[in-house]
Amino acid sequence: MANEEHVALLKQGVQEWNTWREQQPDIAPDLSEAPLAELNLKGVNLSSTNLLGAALYNTDLREANLQDAHLVRADLSAVNAAGATLSRSDLRGADLHRANFEGADLHDTDLFRADLRETNITQANLSAARLDEATNLTQTQLDSAIIDAKTTLPDELTPPAQQRRRT
Repeated sequence: MANEEHVALLKQGVQEWNTWREQQPDIAPDLSEAPLAELNLKGVNLSSTNLLGAALYNTDLREANLQDAHLVRADLSAVNAAGATLSRSDLRGADLHRANFEGADLHDTDLFRADLRETNITQANLSAARLDEATNLTQTQLDSAIIDAKTTLPDELTPPAQQRRRT
């Protein structure tokens, strides 16, 4: 369960939260399972935050720092995270349908079994990201995404010549 003091502080606003984060750099915030839906968190610093199972749907996370965040099974459906930093974040099993990650930094992010249905990851950095076994890739937009040899993609997004052999 979330630390209620952390939840209350975040709901006071991004400026208050970011100031607290600067003053308390050794504290790893716990917002696990917190109800944070439909908030304006543009530019918030949630780096290294535990957001396990948090409800963040319809939240404005543009230009937010979620680097190294723990977002396993979080509900990020319909979030706007354009330009956000999510490098090295754990998004296994997260609900990302209809989310906007345009231009976001998702390098080295674990998206194993994440729901990417209708998700916009146009021009996002997906280098070394794990997307294998991501589910519901219907209408996912990957245009101009940065993908490198370390990026693991599901077979339906991997060119046939590069698909792994199945045994």
